[in-house]
Amino acid sequence: GFKIKSVNATSVKLVWTESAGADNYRVYYSENKKSWRSVSAKGTYITVKKLLPATEYYFKITASGKNGVSEESSILSACTKPSKPLITRVSSSKKSTATVKWERLKNVSGYELEYTLKSFDDEKSLKKVKVTNNCFKTIKKLKSGKKYRFRVRAYKKFGTKRIFGAYSKTKTLKIK
Repeated sequence: GFKIKSVNATSVKLVWTESAGADNYRVYYSENKKSWRSVSAKGTYITVKKLLPATEYYFKITASGKNGVSEESSILSACTKPSKPLITRVSSSKKSTATVKWERLKNVSGYELEYTLKSFDDEKSLKKVKVTNNCFKTIKKLKSGKKYRFRVRAYKKFGTKRIFGAYSKTKTLKIK
């Protein structure tokens, strides 16, 4: 069995069962199934590094030893997680509103902005907003004179799932 063990923004860890008589394995990876790069491994796992964030990759493997080279495995696919966005500005120019702006990331499908009066663990206070075409959001109907905390994370659609990246650093703002 050839499997994906874990995925982050710039690497994918793959594991497999040992093949009888094999003393080396070659893992091939590609973004398009046309041009393949490869890395070799002696054991039954490898972490493929220096990958692009929020990008779909395909993987296959061969085993080699005194009996020659095996047939290629079936192809697996994984999507690396998006990078962590950077909030560039949080402002409150009108009463009861806040505008949050962040850096645009490549290859992402959208962003999830979270804000709260308390902690991000407090489900009652926590609000989530999906943002797809922009790198900013103006939030209305906030409580004037109160401090809100904001954070954002990017996501990439992969099949029917959304692959989320890490949250930005939290920014705090007192609302006008």
